[in-house]
Amino acid sequence: MTTTDSPLPIVDSAPTPPCRNLLQLLIGIAIKPRDTFAYLRDHGGWAWLAPLALIVILTLLSRAIAIPIERAQMEAAMQQIQEQLKPGTGGPGGGDATFFVGPGGGGGGFGNAEVQPNPFADFMFAYGLPVTTVIGGWVLCAALLIGFAWVMGGRPSVGAMLRMSAWALVPNIARLVIAIAIMLVARRVPAEGLSRAFEPTASITTDDIAAPTAGGPVTIAIGPGGPTGGFTGPSFGDLFVGNLLRSLDVYNLWGLILLAVGVAVTARLSWIKGLLATALYAALALCLATFPTLISFAVGGLLGGGPMMVGP
Repeated sequence: MTTTDSPLPIVDSAPTPPCRNLLQLLIGIAIKPRDTFAYLRDHGGWAWLAPLALIVILTLLSRAIAIPIERAQMEAAMQQIQEQLKPGTGGPGGGDATFFVGPGGGGGGFGNAEVQPNPFADFMFAYGLPVTTVIGGWVLCAALLIGFAWVMGGRPSVGAMLRMSAWALVPNIARLVIAIAIMLVARRVPAEGLSRAFEPTASITTDDIAAPTAGGPVTIAIGPGGPTGGFTGPSFGDLFVGNLLRSLDVYNLWGLILLAVGVAVTARLSWIKGLLATALYAALALCLATFPTLISFAVGGLLGGGPMMVGP
């Protein structure tokens, strides 16, 4: 009598890693990014929504705190310009000057009547544009890194790369938390990167002041073109240099390191290819980051934005 051995069941030898909570993932991104990105590649789930939602909330909160500070700084600058125009003696042309802070001028011209600010435009520029930039930057980062990874031989899934790019936002979250603390304590908006070190100092000269009729309004043109050339927005080169200077800080350096580690682990690439993909993304992102500001100037003209006006 013979017996037939039944086949043994196939058992997966790789044990399932224990589930990690949000705090463990945040700490892991900071101290063990390679191991954490490997976990997120295979077992990330929907936890990537947490850093994305957190950075949106912090962006809105930081803008809500920064806007009153920026408005106070603008009013102080306007007061300084008024003193330069000698408001007690009538300033240029013999008429008293009053500053209208905010959109005005009828979409790029220099008129004599005050234009009421557009609340929708103000809200979109103050809150809508920063949030759109955050979400768009996250999607752009994942899309570009997927493309670069495929070109270099990696085959990452779209979901895994979206999760990785979302968790790579942790340095930006840290920057916002520290910036909010500085604004609450010191009542000033911290400069980004090296932008303040190379920031030009604005000044008002007689060439910037339109010659009014006696007792008429005074118009000051801030920006290229002067009072007769009209208001023009910044150029692509100026915006690119400004974005580059703002990006030179420890948070962006940390973020680029995380992206290099993340794309190498998620796409199963070598470290050299991961660094190359990250460098290509950073260069292209700097170029594309100039377009929201250029578009905002164009949209501002359509929604009632324009140069700063000084009138009776």
